[in-house]
Amino acid sequence: MKEFLGPGLEKITFSIFLSVDLGISPEIELGKLRKLRDSGVVCDFVLGSQPVTTNSWIITSLSEDHRVKDNKGQTVQAAVNVGMEEYVKEAKPSG
Repeated sequence: MKEFLGPGLEKITFSIFLSVDLGISPEIELGKLRKLRDSGVVCDFVLGSQPVTTNSWIITSLSEDHRVKDNKGQTVQAAVNVGMEEYVKEAKPSG
């Protein structure tokens, strides 16, 4: 017999386009994203100026497509698919 225990944790995936034409370094930004994923940093997920939920999030996956490289092998444009999962801190027992 199944029991409904609630909707469970939210999961979301989205794509980011990184380009030197947009005034950023794709390699630096990819490094930041990898570090967040690999260290399990818990953070808010904000779209515009509003948090998506009241809970925090962690990056669970990255899929990178290095679309354009320059003559030195540096990434000029990259597309990144980001997978995130909601992170709920456990409530501290009272008393």
